[in-house]
Amino acid sequence: MIFQFIGGAIKLVDITRNKKEILCNKKQIDIVETMLKKGRRYFGSSGASLTHQIKNPAYEEKGIDPLLAQAGLEGEHKTSRLLMKWMEDKPNVVLVDSVHLKNYGEEEFNEETGTFEGGDTDHVLIIGNFVIILDSKNWKSRRRYSINDNGEVLRGKSTFPGGKISTLRASKLWAEALKPHRATVSSIVNISAEKVEVTRDRNWWKQPYRLVTMEQLEEFLNDVWEKLPEQSKESINVNLVASIASNTIQPYDVFKEELGEVSELLNV
Repeated sequence: MIFQFIGGAIKLVDITRNKKEILCNKKQIDIVETMLKKGRRYFGSSGASLTHQIKNPAYEEKGIDPLLAQAGLEGEHKTSRLLMKWMEDKPNVVLVDSVHLKNYGEEEFNEETGTFEGGDTDHVLIIGNFVIILDSKNWKSRRRYSINDNGEVLRGKSTFPGGKISTLRASKLWAEALKPHRATVSSIVNISAEKVEVTRDRNWWKQPYRLVTMEQLEEFLNDVWEKLPEQSKESINVNLVASIASNTIQPYDVFKEELGEVSELLNV
């Protein structure tokens, strides 16, 4: 257990460990446990997969739009900053950015964003045994978005590239992968663009995911937080965090790419 000062009050955080090695190994669990006990609550790197698409020459011939990719990267950064701000008075909440789950699926080119999507989960919030996966979508601003009967996102009254989100499939894969931890998985699609609106009608409520704007995200997370059992707010499951944090994507490193195998010799 550790004590942490939050807003002038002392809160007790129970950091617990079990014998389950899921999506990770014992050494990784040991490392994560040490970091958690030192107060670390953030793992990964925001927009790591997009850094590969922006900087890696291998993507140049695949039709990547660097400007759109950069906008998407900034959108993920905005979401991460909001999430970290929201976590400040919640010492048991852990955020992991840019996670690749094995068997998640192949990346597919998205005409809307000018990038490849579907290969990773942008953000993962861990609260006790409750896991929230979040996708940041840098869709067009100054638009209204809604959901049709098939669960596809509409812009105005029309479908658009990228509206067939992979969040539902991702939620099922995460739930199956984390089943040994008895984790409860839910998902959010966050539109990071400015001045957008989302219609909350019958179709919005019946979906297994929640579509929100950047302005609504904090409010929605507060509602989730209030409904969670107190026990989930007072503990950190080391093995669950390690299972997720051990599968983060590393940002593209130009220096390592240029050095090749030499970088390993230099332990860069």
